[in-house]
Amino acid sequence: RLVSARTFKMKPLLKSDFTNNNKTCVVLGNGPSLKGDIQKILEKDDVDFFCVNHMAESEYFRRLKPNKYALFDAYFWAQDADEKLKVKREILFSALNENVSWEMFIYIPRGSDLEYLQKKIENPNINIVKLEIIPISVINYKKIPEILLQGKYGPPACNVVIYSMYLSIIASYDYIELYGADLSFTEDVIVDQKTNKLMIEYKHFYGESTFEPLLENPQKTVPFTMESLYKTTYMTFYAHNMINQMALLKGIKVINKSSYSLIDAYERG
Repeated sequence: RLVSARTFKMKPLLKSDFTNNNKTCVVLGNGPSLKGDIQKILEKDDVDFFCVNHMAESEYFRRLKPNKYALFDAYFWAQDADEKLKVKREILFSALNENVSWEMFIYIPRGSDLEYLQKKIENPNINIVKLEIIPISVINYKKIPEILLQGKYGPPACNVVIYSMYLSIIASYDYIELYGADLSFTEDVIVDQKTNKLMIEYKHFYGESTFEPLLENPQKTVPFTMESLYKTTYMTFYAHNMINQMALLKGIKVINKSSYSLIDAYERG
């Protein structure tokens, strides 16, 4: 088992910390392209599914039966989260409590509130694992992939798909397939020409699209600027390049099978 939230001694992640049932892991982001890909995903046999965020609310969740799940956004546990996000997370917690009838591991980051999530997610089939890895944002250093493979440090914590891919590599699957990784948020942002405020059309696999101000989670009070948006965008694509290099070093085959994706780091298939 990984170290508990109450232990401050850092332990590297190892393959033995994970339960793999198959040699292939299918990582599912929640990008809109997943709508067109979901039927062929449901036909897959002998794979482990790694789902994220609100997938548990989907009609397909119980058919997929993922054994790995990740929550990395602070609004899932932050006390000062925006009220709408608090309502949103309660819906997810209910879905997890009601729908998971198999063993599943939920991975959460170092700065998360484990005790809060354990109170909210009471399903005995779910194991919540708080990771002790430290995200790093150093760039242009050739040994970064080797450092990440040690299991003590992780890639930039820009979004949950990055860490799902990272954890799948540390878990030492032979093959990793990625779906729903559109990463097209820069295509969905506009700048209001009168106010200079950034607006975004949020498109997900689940639910309806919404058009709203682009604000930082979890409080939804700090607006993104074009500078901060593109800084995050750069670090996101940089992280995927590092992850691909990790996979190459370990001899793991990674294929981006999203029908639409701006990620060019992985082989397409």
